[in-house]
Amino acid sequence: MLYRFHYDFFMNRFPNARLIFTDTDSLYYVVEGVDDLEKRLFEDKERDKYLDFSDYPVGHPYRDQTNKMVIGKFKCETKGTPIVEIVGLRPKMYSYTIMGEGGQAPLKEKIRIKGISRAAARTLRHQNYLDQLREAKENYLTNRRIGSILHEIYTIEVLNNA
Repeated sequence: MLYRFHYDFFMNRFPNARLIFTDTDSLYYVVEGVDDLEKRLFEDKERDKYLDFSDYPVGHPYRDQTNKMVIGKFKCETKGTPIVEIVGLRPKMYSYTIMGEGGQAPLKEKIRIKGISRAAARTLRHQNYLDQLREAKENYLTNRRIGSILHEIYTIEVLNNA
């Protein structure tokens, strides 16, 4: 399905698009020279084969419940909000910023980092990803976990390479 979406649908309509980053079930493109990409996708006759617009906010002009909960349909991870900047360091480790409310509020950050607890990941910012991209160096996060053996609770502290 991913292959068909990329080659038969997306690249067929936007031949100048560049696939810049992928995750297990995600594709991130740069599409230049297209006025309203969302509108073009929404108005496409074949969109229901591939796309799900059900997560868009209530009142959004492209919100559509047709493919809600349909397995195999692609959703916009940012729910219609444009991504301003994305940094993909390696698989399952990326960060991006999206526009705030109405395009006026501060940018919002989304951080993904597999294998690191949410508490430890909360200390990371998009700027950390940018810094790592510009100057590669080893970084570490303290990853704390709680475990138990035979009803004895203990804490594990692991220093992870982030």
